[in-house]
Amino acid sequence: MSQLTNDFDYSFRTSAGTTWHIRDNEDDTHTLAMEQDCTAIMDHAAALRGHNDGWSEDKSFCRISTVPFVLLEDWKNMGVDWNDPDGAKWVMSKLMSNEYYKLRTGNIKV
Repeated sequence: MSQLTNDFDYSFRTSAGTTWHIRDNEDDTHTLAMEQDCTAIMDHAAALRGHNDGWSEDKSFCRISTVPFVLLEDWKNMGVDWNDPDGAKWVMSKLMSNEYYKLRTGNIKV
């Protein structure tokens, strides 16, 4: 558990690699926090980025990026719907930025 979440009452880890922390508040509400170690995801993305320039073995598709669930959830909380065309454009612009370079799995510009 990270220092940010050490005052939570319960924690559980999902198969997606995220850890949810739950705190029962005195006013009968709950506080939720989520964290995810993205090191392995970024390492895997770097390995894929250097393999076939991001293309599949048969060149039928090109990989763009691997986005950790915690980041998708953060964007959702910011009001971004990646299934909406405008939201998808916003996500793609983020993934093509230098800020998210370590998540890219190919060298293709979209």
